[in-house]
Formats: sequence, C-alpha cells, structure tokens
Amino acid sequence: MNMAITMNGLKGLAGRMTEKVKSKKGSEHTTLIMQTVRKLADQEPGKAPLIGHFPVEKQYLYAGGTLIISLLLAAGFTVYSLVQLDNRAGYEARSGELKVLSQRLPLTAQQAVLGNFVAFEKLQTGKTAFESTLQGLEEGNEAINAISGPARNTLEQIGSQWKKLQPKVTQILSLKKNLLDMSFNVTRINDLSGDLAGPVEQLARQLAESGADADAVSRANLLVMLNQRLPRSANSLMSSETINLGTVFQLERDVIAFRDTLQALTAGGASFNVKSLATLEDVASKKNHMVDAAHAVLVNAAPLTEA
Repeated sequence: MNMAITMNGLKGLAGRMTEKVKSKKGSEHTTLIMQTVRKLADQEPGKAPLIGHFPVEKQYLYAGGTLIISLLLAAGFTVYSLVQLDNRAGYEARSGELKVLSQRLPLTAQQAVLGNFVAFEKLQTGKTAFESTLQGLEEGNEAINAISGPARNTLEQIGSQWKKLQPKVTQILSLKKNLLDMSFNVTRINDLSGDLAGPVEQLARQLAESGADADAVSRANLLVMLNQRLPRSANSLMSSETINLGTVFQLERDVIAFRDTLQALTAGGASFNVKSLATLEDVASKKNHMVDAAHAVLVNAAPLTEA
C-alpha cells in the first residue's frame, strides 16, 4: 500500500517535473529567437528603429504615414520621368519641324518671287509655323518647357539666322499682288510674242517682195526684232534675284518702239498691196494687248526696284 502510494507519488512528481522542463525549454527557445531578431535589428528589445520610443499606437501611425509618403514620392518621380520623356519627344519633333521649314522656306520664297500663287500660300503658312515653333522652344508653351542647356546655344543661332531671313520673307509676302500681276503679264507677253512671230516675219517678207520703200521694210524688220526682245526682257525681270534697272529701261524703250513703229507702218499702209495690208492689220490688232501687258509689267516692277 505504502509502496503503491510511493510509486504513484514518484510518477506524479516525475510528470510534473517533465512538464516544467518542457515549458522551460519552450520559453527559452522563444526568448532565443526574439533576442536573435533584436540583435539583427541592432536595437534595444521592444523598440523599432527611429520610432521605437513612441507608444505602439503611434508607431503604427508613423509607419503607415511613412509608407504613404514613400508611395507618393515614387509616383512623383514616375510622373516626372514620363514628363521628361514627353518633353524630349516634343523637343525632337519641334526641332525636326524647324529643320524641314528652314530647308523649305527659301525654295518656297523663290517660287513665290516667280509669281506662283500656291507658293505664296505655302510661304505664309511656313513663316507662321516657323515663328510659332521657334517661340515655343525659346519661351515654352502648354506642350513643352523652354529649352535649356547646350541646346539653347544652338537655338539662339537659329533665331539669329531667322532674324536675317524673316524681313525678306515678310517683304516677299507684302509684294504678293505685284509679283502675281507681273507674272501674269509676263506670261501674256510670251503668248502674244508667239502669236505675232509668224505675222511680223510674213509682213517683212511681203513688203520686201512687193517692192515697198526701204523705210517700210526696215520698220517691219524692226518689229521682228522687238517682238523677240520684249519677252526676253520680261522673262529676265521675273527670273533674276533682283530687279535690274537696265532691263526695266530696255523693256520700256522696246515697248514704246514697238508701238511707234507699228503706228508708222499703219500710217503708210495706203501704199501697201492687199496681202501686206491684211497682214499689217492682223499685227496691229494685237498691238494694244502687247503694249498693255508690257506696261503692267513695268508698273509692278517699280515697287520691286524700291524693295
């Protein structure tokens, strides 16, 4: 009986001792893990970095606020990077426009000076586009910021060159009516000269063959020469880079001589034979058209000599 009690007591004591040992080992294991973590954090037990001295509730608040701020900064840098890339694309697009326009404007201006109506429209559009693009790069606008850095120096050189070209483009545009009228009438002179070439040569030949007086034959030959020189002078005014005053005076003298010579032949036409008289009337019917066209060229050339 006593032995049984003793054995049972020993078993119970052993069980309690085992439980204590197991509990102690578990506690020591947990403590060891926590100490290892704290050592890795290099902080005092129970404290978080920077905010460990605050109560736990405030530590959560500050940790959450820091996370939000970090996210906002990351988003900000992302947006900034996208804007920088977009600005770069905008700069490249606009610099490309300037390059194309700088190559196109001189050619368009040359065509406009020759009296090409479409060229005037393109020149006006190109001038506006060049000025707008250049200003956008220099000052910035709603699409891009003002250009800076080394590229700014290049942009200033482009602006300097444009200041030299811009007055010339503006001047050409201001003379649009004169240049278009001049081109139209130069074309008229060319057409009229072509129409008169056959009749004036025929008149000179008929007068010579019919035995007309020497003055009449000489005047007819002069008409042939003037009919060839009038379009040459007119075309020279349109094709030259600047208006040559010598050419202007030559055209003026020739058209006056053409008119006076034809009038002199008409006055002496009573002595011509029927064929010669019919040819003379054909030439005379085109006289006023030639004189009017040449006069229009001279009138429109006057402002160009002053430009």
